[in-house]
Amino acid sequence: MTTLEGLISISSKMEEVVEPIKQPAKRKRLNPQQRIVSLLETPPIREGTDRYRKMLVVMSCFTVGSALRELKNLTNPIGGGVDIRLAEKVGAIRLDSLLEG
Repeated sequence: MTTLEGLISISSKMEEVVEPIKQPAKRKRLNPQQRIVSLLETPPIREGTDRYRKMLVVMSCFTVGSALRELKNLTNPIGGGVDIRLAEKVGAIRLDSLLEG
């Protein structure tokens, strides 16, 4: 057996032993043109918290893009897409179809 054959043999055995690394699932991005439909008058979480304040901002916006802009303009702590997803998860808003433009 030559050195090259030995290396090929070793590398093929290593491939059998080493499991491929699983990539984490990619999160679906929010579309800035999606419309936000507010389902409640006030957020269904404890009043006075930062999360409550961010949810009020999200509920008052018309589109996802405008909500993201408003959340980024907040002072500590800055909000983002997670806050929109959370508001949708707890039933405060619904993300509707894209705006025609």
